[in-house]
Amino acid sequence: MAVCETKCEAVIRLDQEVTDLKGWQKSQNGAIHRVEEKVDKLQFWMMTAAGGIAISFVTQLLFFLLKKG
Repeated sequence: MAVCETKCEAVIRLDQEVTDLKGWQKSQNGAIHRVEEKVDKLQFWMMTAAGGIAISFVTQLLFFLLKKG
């Protein structure tokens, strides 16, 4: 009888640990999702800034070439 009780206790303990890990995993997935959103926003602003710099460079180049010619 003692072996059965020990195994039953182990199964109950493992079931609780799995439940706890599933909760932790949901929490981590939420945190990862928030980080992904922040990275996407940062990437958008970096591309916008790079586009602005490129347009400024092309505009300056055109003014330089038109003034020279």
